Amino acid sequence: MSQPSTASGTIQLICADLLFTSKISAAASHLHRKVHTCSDAAQVGGRGSADLVVIDLGTPGLDIAACVQQVRRSLGAVAIVAFGKHTAQQQLKAAVAAGCTEVMPRSAFFENIASILQGGAPAE
Repeated sequence: MSQPSTASGTIQLICADLLFTSKISAAASHLHRKVHTCSDAAQVGGRGSADLVVIDLGTPGLDIAACVQQVRRSLGAVAIVAFGKHTAQQQLKAAVAAGCTEVMPRSAFFENIASILQGGAPAE
């Protein structure tokens, strides 16, 4: 897997699930990273710069291809990590095809959250 290059800057999170948002925000806080939560990709550009974008593929109404395009227009070559249900193979494949830096099942994302938010690749 490739390694997103993140430092200690801002994470922009596209997620509508409050439990996931809370878990990600808490993990980022322990790493002294700031999280801006967005309900969709259109908000990403208006939330300032970021060195990592995390996308919950289960976000209602998410069009991952359009989302990645919007993120790229707004933030350029930022690392994009997407996660979703392991049973949602179509969503995971669509995220890969859309150009996300990393795509993984939700369980792998949360198992490796500290490493991912710091910019390392998840353990294989």
